[in-house]
Amino acid sequence: MRLAFLSDLHIDRNPAMQVTDYLHACLSFCEREEIDMFVLGGDISNAYQLTQQFVRDLEQLAGIPVFYIPGNHDFWQKKDEAKHTWDIYERYVQDQHSLLKQPITLNEEWALVGHPAWYNYAVYNRARFTLAEIERGRFKLATWQDRLRLDFRQSDPEVSQYFKEELTTDIQKVHDKQIILVNHMVTIPEFTVPMPHRAFDYFNAFIATDDLDDLFVKYAIAYNFMGHVHFRGELQKKDTLYVANSLGYPKEWRKGSLLADIKDAAYIIEL
Repeated sequence: MRLAFLSDLHIDRNPAMQVTDYLHACLSFCEREEIDMFVLGGDISNAYQLTQQFVRDLEQLAGIPVFYIPGNHDFWQKKDEAKHTWDIYERYVQDQHSLLKQPITLNEEWALVGHPAWYNYAVYNRARFTLAEIERGRFKLATWQDRLRLDFRQSDPEVSQYFKEELTTDIQKVHDKQIILVNHMVTIPEFTVPMPHRAFDYFNAFIATDDLDDLFVKYAIAYNFMGHVHFRGELQKKDTLYVANSLGYPKEWRKGSLLADIKDAAYIIEL
């Protein structure tokens, strides 16, 4: 079985391309690489309706299982919408293509578990900013857009803890397997933006969580895929290979074309 992992497609943030361009590029990648299962690690789009439709369409076209977790962008809504963010979250829980509360046993040895997780201000320049300044989500003229587009009605650390509890429950269902874990948020400080940095000394606070640290000690998590940071890299720490594999925005593409960068960003595991 060949599994491919990819994050941060942002199919509605490229004015030069249509959603169908992303569909057919993902399809071509899956066909050329003979992929048996495709897993998307969040930030597919800026609207839950589009995210879910994209996954359904891709699975139908490719003829293989396509699973996903939502990223922070997938929870966004327009300013004139009144839908509670937890309502959107529940739509993802109920979606058969979502990994939320639906860990998958792949074979006798391996299982797939996925959850967006959430940032809890684990990393930021504490010498420059107070916690109160971080909580406001505004730095100079820039505002962290989740502050405008989301309404969990809880603090970010509270959401992070709640998501950690849900993720723990999912892992416990398959704890006897080697686990492939997919998160959207960054789970190790090495994949945040190196400080000092004129902006991310502040905005790193909204990138990572350390609430999951004990899960990597307690359970056999062989792989941890993550997105959110829009760069690509891998790092082995103890028994876990951490992989950041975002496609990102066109200006961040390394190869200069959609299909080539999907191939460059995607990570393939053969079980």
